Amino acid sequence: MRKPNVVILVIDTLREDYSSGLEALRELGFVKYENAIAPAPWTVPSHVSLITGLYPSQHGVHESRSVRTNDE
Repeated sequence: MRKPNVVILVIDTLREDYSSGLEALRELGFVKYENAIAPAPWTVPSHVSLITGLYPSQHGVHESRSVRTNDE
């Protein structure tokens, strides 16, 4: 059995009334999550959590200049 292709489309600060063009994606099988909750109040740590599956307190990206290195 073939594994399905996965596309994650992240759009930051898009108002609902400007998203009507995204309906074409739903016709192609894309899913719109109506009740998604972000793990952080701003974009960078939320994206890192999306990619890693970790909370900001675990991956260390939770402040504007916070970058975790392998040396830590």
